[in-house]
Amino acid sequence: MSISVVVLMVALMSTQAPNVDRPASLAEFQMAPKAVKRATLNDLGSLRAGPSATVAQGIIAAGLADVDADIRLSALYALAGRASVDRFKAFKSSSRVTMVSASEKPLLKKLRPRVLELIADSDEKVRQGAVIALVNLEFDGGEDQNDIVLKPDAVNALSLQLERETSSLVRSEIVKTFTLTSVQSPGRDKVLLTALQDMNPDIVQFGVMGIARSKPAAALPKLAELLNHPSRKVRLQLGPTFAAYGRGARGYLDDLVRTAANDADADVRQSLEGAIAKIQSANKE
Repeated sequence: MSISVVVLMVALMSTQAPNVDRPASLAEFQMAPKAVKRATLNDLGSLRAGPSATVAQGIIAAGLADVDADIRLSALYALAGRASVDRFKAFKSSSRVTMVSASEKPLLKKLRPRVLELIADSDEKVRQGAVIALVNLEFDGGEDQNDIVLKPDAVNALSLQLERETSSLVRSEIVKTFTLTSVQSPGRDKVLLTALQDMNPDIVQFGVMGIARSKPAAALPKLAELLNHPSRKVRLQLGPTFAAYGRGARGYLDDLVRTAANDADADVRQSLEGAIAKIQSANKE
């Protein structure tokens, strides 16, 4: 998830907004043409603009409710950008951060119900943006920027959308969210087990990666089925994940040995051999 937000912030900071006056109030924003609305929201997301916390929240809320998908997306990115300030140290050291007051995060959190609704938006980019914005709103402080425990209503909304989602872009963002956030999030392993069956190899890879952190026993037979997966990136990820199980994966040593001997990719063979050595070492302890 952090990757998504960093890319988002860089994109917003590098975009040259039109040379026009920005709305100074919610009323002016609502009367502005589309290009000005998007430029205003982009300024908020990249921390270029520094209105009061109340005005910023009002403008973003209006953007989230707009009938135009492009404006809804810009509003989500504005929300994600401003909510991420206390999550990423790289932005904390920037002079831009002074434009976000300490009182703003509680106001932004009031927009959370609308973000949950937008996870099921008709536009796939808006749905992806809603997932990104939600994760940044869930961050409540702490040392680890990714140690975010997703709340039950967020888990339910994301899980439901994953079941019916037709866009691999959005499915990937949802699975990535569960992969990179806290292993204490309710229902996390269930989502990752579902990801192992996805047709998109990037999503399967994220599922395998996330399982390495929590190591549910129910995943082991499904991981073994992936040893002959056609995607190299999936097979490469299986080595570290089996290694993470240690002694718990001893029942799959024969599968790993056989696959390591037959895989045509040298890097995959090396990855699996590393897992074999780790499991064998754990068995001796």
